Amino acid sequence: EIVRADFRELPDLVARRRIGFVYLDPPYHPVSLSSSFNAYSGGQFPARAQIELAEVCRDLDRKGVRWLLSNSDCPFIRDLYRDFDLHEVRAARAINCKGDGRGQVGELAVRNFA
Repeated sequence: EIVRADFRELPDLVARRRIGFVYLDPPYHPVSLSSSFNAYSGGQFPARAQIELAEVCRDLDRKGVRWLLSNSDCPFIRDLYRDFDLHEVRAARAINCKGDGRGQVGELAVRNFA
């Protein structure tokens, strides 16, 4: 089942629907001033929202809900999720305002299970 919802609703949503696994794909935290694209989020997704999302993930963890989250590989995100399993992945990017900026970029897959 795919559900599109505000991440703040997740603790109640998983309890009501007895969901045992959640994949979270938030707007990625910018790794530079030129990489702050988040237009698909319907607005800004600032650092404060990233912090709130990490708090929701901790709440889900306490409730025994397994989750996997993808985000940019940067010190801020690494610090937010330092207590969980961080897995570096390389993702292809074909769109960039600078041709030499296209190619593989670092992302993180963060999970609370082994």
